[in-house]
Amino acid sequence: MMAFLIAFVVFVALLYLARRRSHRSSSPLGVEGKILYADQGRKSKLFINRKYGITAKPDFIITTPNGENVMVEYKSRTGRVYQSDIVQLLASVLAARSEMPIHRAIVVTRGTRREVELGSDEHIFRRISKFVLLARRAQKGEIIKIFSSHPGVCRTCSVAHSCQR
Repeated sequence: MMAFLIAFVVFVALLYLARRRSHRSSSPLGVEGKILYADQGRKSKLFINRKYGITAKPDFIITTPNGENVMVEYKSRTGRVYQSDIVQLLASVLAARSEMPIHRAIVVTRGTRREVELGSDEHIFRRISKFVLLARRAQKGEIIKIFSSHPGVCRTCSVAHSCQR
């Protein structure tokens, strides 16, 4: 009787694990489908949106089985998704939309996955316009000094070692 009970518990546990895995995406990016575009460095296509003056090379554009184009911004670091990741993703969406529809956008880090609401091109540009202007000023050689008002942010900042604060 005890052997039967143990076998039954093991069977239920295996069944549970099999079902959990079947619901997970087998793609490391968390999006199933065909890779339409992948950034492979200098040789990769540059998307240009002339209306908003934005150029970008997104990390991945994946066409899902239901026909949606999903843009994925992949960060190899562990930890949370930063505002700069979202701004980069949205700028890439604007640039790519000059050539193809982008229906969804996701930032993926090791351990975190965050879908970002898109909306119209105009709405996206309004969300990122102040960052686009800062980037243009920096491209012209201006040193941009913007610091977080919260000192706790400095401990996790990726450029704290060269900060001019």
